[in-house]
Amino acid sequence: MLGLPFLTGLPGFTNTKVYVTEVAARIGKPMMEELVEMHREFVRYYGPDTDASPKWMEGEELNELMSMSQKAVIEGRENDLTSLVPLYSPGNVEECMHKVQSVKYGEEVCFNGIFMLKASSSGLELGNSTWTIQSPRASITYLPSSVFVSAHALDFDYSSLKENDVILFSDFSSLNDTDEDNEKLNEHSMDETDSSLCRYSVFRDDGADADERVPFVCNNDDITEEIERISFICSCIFGAVKSGGSVLIPIGRLGVILLLLELISEMLHSSSLKVPIFVISETAEEIFAFTNTLPEWLCKSRQEKLFAGEALFGHVELLKEGKLFLFPHLHSKGLLMEGALYCAMSTLEP
Repeated sequence: MLGLPFLTGLPGFTNTKVYVTEVAARIGKPMMEELVEMHREFVRYYGPDTDASPKWMEGEELNELMSMSQKAVIEGRENDLTSLVPLYSPGNVEECMHKVQSVKYGEEVCFNGIFMLKASSSGLELGNSTWTIQSPRASITYLPSSVFVSAHALDFDYSSLKENDVILFSDFSSLNDTDEDNEKLNEHSMDETDSSLCRYSVFRDDGADADERVPFVCNNDDITEEIERISFICSCIFGAVKSGGSVLIPIGRLGVILLLLELISEMLHSSSLKVPIFVISETAEEIFAFTNTLPEWLCKSRQEKLFAGEALFGHVELLKEGKLFLFPHLHSKGLLMEGALYCAMSTLEP
């Protein structure tokens, strides 16, 4: 999503629409704007035309890495750097969003009077999706990194795999390279003619229990592994804070930071430690507020919280209790208050 303005700025995208899910559009736009602002701050501090590298970029290892990156970009182009372009501007972001058409899960849209496009949940992250393209002659599904059962996002939708002529498979983040996982898959391998995988979807109206109907691949392994990883990170955070240290955690996936905040809060609550949590991002306030208004994009357990009158994510209570603080910049007023060095700090970065 962050690279979309480069793509929509090409001549071939003059009259072309870009289809994205509503959540991806709502979250992607402020993150692109934040990236532009971060670059503006960098230029304001170091200057636009300076040849000298900032101190944090000095060092033999970093210089070697930069040289390798430049070689990879330039190699084969005979020093032609026309492919390197400056970062987009706020105006480019607005132009990009004008070409974006947002869709809901399961919503069918017609493109060019011929193709039907539909997004379905991939389970990996809020708004992430598999895409099905149907034409009069054939149908194609693009299957990206997916998680069958998620701790926050809507579970993987198996209906996207039905009646396809071609499935473009990229990666399953839920399947790793360990021998244990490979053995498990071999034990439960399916015949290519077995259609049981395609008969079920998270969009069922028969009231059947998911545990009784969903095939082997749709179990709790994904959610268990995800929680175990985050719990391990939390234990490291707790150890560092307990010893008087500070923790800085850069995070890319929004769902991960929401889960991490909940587990950190529970761990601190069970102890006698009173540690403030700071999130530094221009988009944090907007995105955190938005995540509590999209129950239809969340997993079943999160949706049940809505009917129980509870907040969808734990950060809502943290904000009310004064344990979580949102700041747009590192130099924001109040961030450098006494005791800020002893905190669990999280940053939302594009």
